[in-house]
Amino acid sequence: MDKEDDSKVFIEMCETLRPADILREYAEIINVPVSNNDLKLAKRLQESGLKDNVINVLFDFALRFSDRLNHKFVERIASNWLKKEVISTEQAMDFLREEHKRYLELKIRKDQINKVKPAAAKKKHINEFNMYDLRYMEKLRETYDMEAIVSREIILYSKRINNGLLVYWFMDRLAEYLAGYNPVNEESTRTLIDTFHEKYVVGFGKR
Repeated sequence: MDKEDDSKVFIEMCETLRPADILREYAEIINVPVSNNDLKLAKRLQESGLKDNVINVLFDFALRFSDRLNHKFVERIASNWLKKEVISTEQAMDFLREEHKRYLELKIRKDQINKVKPAAAKKKHINEFNMYDLRYMEKLRETYDMEAIVSREIILYSKRINNGLLVYWFMDRLAEYLAGYNPVNEESTRTLIDTFHEKYVVGFGKR
């Protein structure tokens, strides 16, 4: 699946599903119950006048950073979008690209001020696995009948290029790609991931 097709799938998902469905899908991915507070937030946003497709884009973005929605962050963005009359999926995606860009710029400045070595800090972070990482790795092994080392490399790769974060839809795409080749060791897995990276990721400006 190329970049354009991937974007079309995401847009179709956002314009088809309800916000509550998005929350349930993400909860299922990491094998936790859907949060009632998150469901209530979805309802409040709908009642505020924000379109379902726009809410879905916002939820997808926020859930890349945590297994639960940061309500203050979501409500701040939602309030801004209501003022700016953001109604299309593409508009919402463009706004969030800029938001993420600002976040990365602020993070870089913060690291410089604190004299932190970003590369060393990132290396320490991405090699730590929490219970959500382990549950997702187990899900990948069961779904694609893949080796443990393959699921581990998927997690590490996602964290490495997403600033230490897990991006579930992204990892699902990578898992589908790897499953088509059925790698069985670390070397073949990394070779395939490098190919995936050059083919599907470099175009987004990530290295």
